[in-house]
Amino acid sequence: MGPSNNCIFPPTRAPSANPVFYRTYSRQIDSTISHQDKDNTDYNHDNEDGTTSSFSSSSSSSLQSRRETFQETITRTIRNLSSIGSLTPTQTSFLLSSALSQKIFPSGRALWLAGTPWSCNPSNVSGYYNSTSLIVNDLESFGLSMDLSMVGCGTGAVLEQTEDCLMNLPVVQNEIVLKKVTPVCSNYRKKEERYEHTSFVWDKDTNEFWLNVGDSRKGWVDAYMTLLELSFGCGCSSERTKDALQNANMISSHSIEQEQQLIHLNIDLSNLRPPGSPLKGFGGTANPTTLPRMFTRVTDLLNSTMNKRLSTIDACLLLDECASAVVAGNKRRPAGMRQFDFRDMEAAHAKANLYTYKEDIQKWVVDSKRESLRLANHTRVIHSKPTFEEVRASVKMQYETGEGAIQYAPEAILRANADLFYKHDDSDDDTATSQQRQEQRASFLDSYEKGGPQKAAEWLQKHRNINDEKEIQHRLKRYGLNSCGEIIGCDFHCNLSEVHLNTLDPMDVSSQEDAFKAAALTASCLLHQDFEVDRFQYSASIDPIIGVSFTGLFDFFVKAFGKEWLDWMMDGRPSSSVVSKYFEEKEALYLQSWRNAARRTVVEYCQTHNLPRTPSRITTVQPAGTKSLLTGASSGWHPPKATRFVRRVTFGQNDPIALACMDYGYNVIPSSSARDEVTGELLDDIYDEQSTEWLVEIPTEVSWANLLDDDDDDDDDICNEKKEEKREKCRENIDLSQMPARSQWGLYWTVQTHYTDHNTSATIEFREDEIDELSKLIHDGIGNGYVSAALLARFDSSVTFPRMPIEPISRERYNEIIKEVESRCVSDNFDELVAMHDKKVVMMTKQKAQEQQYRNGIAEVSVASGMMGGGGDAACTSDACLSKVEEIERRGLIS
Repeated sequence: MGPSNNCIFPPTRAPSANPVFYRTYSRQIDSTISHQDKDNTDYNHDNEDGTTSSFSSSSSSSLQSRRETFQETITRTIRNLSSIGSLTPTQTSFLLSSALSQKIFPSGRALWLAGTPWSCNPSNVSGYYNSTSLIVNDLESFGLSMDLSMVGCGTGAVLEQTEDCLMNLPVVQNEIVLKKVTPVCSNYRKKEERYEHTSFVWDKDTNEFWLNVGDSRKGWVDAYMTLLELSFGCGCSSERTKDALQNANMISSHSIEQEQQLIHLNIDLSNLRPPGSPLKGFGGTANPTTLPRMFTRVTDLLNSTMNKRLSTIDACLLLDECASAVVAGNKRRPAGMRQFDFRDMEAAHAKANLYTYKEDIQKWVVDSKRESLRLANHTRVIHSKPTFEEVRASVKMQYETGEGAIQYAPEAILRANADLFYKHDDSDDDTATSQQRQEQRASFLDSYEKGGPQKAAEWLQKHRNINDEKEIQHRLKRYGLNSCGEIIGCDFHCNLSEVHLNTLDPMDVSSQEDAFKAAALTASCLLHQDFEVDRFQYSASIDPIIGVSFTGLFDFFVKAFGKEWLDWMMDGRPSSSVVSKYFEEKEALYLQSWRNAARRTVVEYCQTHNLPRTPSRITTVQPAGTKSLLTGASSGWHPPKATRFVRRVTFGQNDPIALACMDYGYNVIPSSSARDEVTGELLDDIYDEQSTEWLVEIPTEVSWANLLDDDDDDDDDICNEKKEEKREKCRENIDLSQMPARSQWGLYWTVQTHYTDHNTSATIEFREDEIDELSKLIHDGIGNGYVSAALLARFDSSVTFPRMPIEPISRERYNEIIKEVESRCVSDNFDELVAMHDKKVVMMTKQKAQEQQYRNGIAEVSVASGMMGGGGDAACTSDACLSKVEEIERRGLIS
């Protein structure tokens, strides 16, 4: 028996879809089932969208947990967004149809949280958004970043040594002596006895302070902020610490001054719920096991900077240590972006020698003090056009380290102030007006480049009559990037939606327009949201953000133009080619039509709803990792890694979804983190206690792989032998790893020019002999539309490394694996397999809890449901971002 095609996610088109959907977006829901007798009988339960689900129970009435279906997830999300955006029934139906047919999707975070009771709390609004960006200019920024990570937001942070950024932070004043950190859940309490709020008290008998960490998101953040405030000497003005410090006579009740102190501190984590406990509101499960390490490392870092201002890397580490704790919290793995000044060389080399090879033990060893830096991308911000030599040095650094993308701030600021320099449809401009706009843009850029923010501010006052100092500063700070670099702004939340081009017909223009209208309408709904944090609310009021993105562009163009376009790409997009002009014009026409459809929809929506401001930039392209797997799309605009490959998806050991994958026929192996503690060798046994993470191996082929194999079948004049020879030549030529960097740049640049208002998230892979050519392309692009793009050295296939996220395979090997999957397949109904293993894991978890309860004499144990959903999508899983994971793994750096 082989996997069935009769399902929501056809395995031949998107084989990773079922595992990824259930892992990432399907929430646990409870259904009450009533029965007429005590026999094991199946009953149907009506769902919101009219579908039915079967349940079986032997009790007369029971509360049974299950996971949402795809239809239920989409319906929950769209109905909630429709309510927020005050859409008409017709518009709601339009969005439901578009999303259920997988033509468009809201943001991944909305898919996880929208429509839940948790999302109705005003303090949880950030949970709707994939990522954010903020300027780190006060201590509050650090607490905000941690809070955002805990609700699933990626965090971007501007970390420049300027007076309105890091130089505005206070000096570290007090030394903290960390006396004791009590273990998590060491003093078990019933749920109703656990306290949610963090407290800070003075023990007069020992003259020591106790930081008692509350069992809640706010409790974690408050504990972290208390530690910062104590170190920076801000305790006199903080409600968190003032009373305890006054009781200890460390500050006067009347004084706002505080002398340097030696603070003896204990941190109590015993109140926190046990690892694995369900998070009823947010979803997923709790795991505070790395909090002790976080508090210890943060304390050590702060003590090392006594009487000094934070360096760029100090600030970066304070953010990333929190992110590291949240990674282990079974919430969303936080993606990060850290922006440094281009000439901050300490920051430029922050990740240099992060891993070193120890000859005596023949292993790579990580610098534990800097380990958390790997959780975020590093971008170097330059405020005037660099020389070619500077660009080349940066490209070479990226070839060697994979870090240090150049961001050209003036272009980002220009785009982020599009309301002053552009129209949403410049086609209405006459030639004179269009020329005038171009001259004004050039004049503004010249002012910024030569005179910096001060001269640019004077330009805005003189030429745009903007005199509000707060608004001017906000406008000139709009070069902040979200975690994947596709949204530009200042102190913002990125509000995204996505069109899946691979599900559209290239010949059906009307369907394409409808898809971009639907995506734009989906994102527009969140323009009504308010934020409790002042900086975010102000930014949303003066610069509302929308990002209408797409994924699967490469697939779409192959379907639209055929193998000739692919050959042109593989040849480097030569301008001398006879087809070059045709392809470039057609690409531009598609992109422009999609951009216009999105722009018109957002403008009309804002006018209809009398919104005070219309977003000045509407289109973007995100890397599109996780949701792309739902339809089998190539990520964003990028080419796929190969036409056929094994995709490895990570799950926890004994995760019900991983067990379902095994019964579905997929192979499961230990992850690259599963190594023998003594020898360091990779483990092969998934049930080894050291194998805490599994990889499900999913054979995948791109949607057009067989089209290329069979593109000559209609030619009756070619004999079978010639046809096979032609097919073999075709297969030999399609090695996507050999696509030149200039081809990738050319496609990226076309998207950046003809579609993108914000920025195009890009990772361009290149070889050493392409450094000069790529450096010239970037240098020429700066000042002509370039904002930022990441670069990554290609890894040639002369050497292989095990357990890569994506492993290219041949057509023959792909067919072999498919047969192996079919031979192992127990059932072709993935939904039923997941439900079966959920039930088994719940029973096992309860049994283990009862055993633990008996051993410990505990009256009550809070037990996870067994549905090990991690609370939404992981850090960026686009092919481009996974390439960075491969870069680390191939050097033997993951241990």
